[in-house]
Amino acid sequence: MKTIKSIISATLASVLLLAGTNAARASSSDVCQTGYSDAVDALLDDEGLCGDLNDNSRSAIVGWAMAKLENFEAHCTNNDDMEAFSLTVKKGVRILVASASSGEINRTGWLYRHKLVTWRQATALQNLVLDQNNPDDNMSAIGKVIF
Repeated sequence: MKTIKSIISATLASVLLLAGTNAARASSSDVCQTGYSDAVDALLDDEGLCGDLNDNSRSAIVGWAMAKLENFEAHCTNNDDMEAFSLTVKKGVRILVASASSGEINRTGWLYRHKLVTWRQATALQNLVLDQNNPDDNMSAIGKVIF
C-alpha cells in the first residue's frame, strides 16, 4: 500500500497546478507561508488521521483538508492563526472520518461553526443515509456533499 504522503503529494501537485496556486501565492502576503507549510506537513505525516479508509478515500479527505488550509493561508495574517486553523481542519477530518466509519453523521454544527462546511453542506450531511459497514462508500457520499 502506498503511503498517504506519496498519494497526497501526487494529488496535491495536480490540484495546485489546476488551481493556479502559484499566481495566488505570488500576490498574497507571505506572512503565513511557514505556518501553511508546517500545517501541510503535519497533515501529511499524520498516518492515523484517516483511519482504515482506502487510498482513494484518504486522498479525497486529505485533499479537502489541504484546500481548506490553502484558502485560509491566502487570507492569513499571522502564523498563530494558521496553526490554530490547522488544528481545526485536522479535527474536522477526524469528525468526517469517524462519521464515515460509524455510519452516523455527527457534529455538523461544529463543522459549520468553524467554517469547514457551509450551512447547505451541513444540512445535506445531516440528511445522508450511511451504511455502518462500508466506510469508503460513506466517505464517497460525504465527499459528494463537501467537495
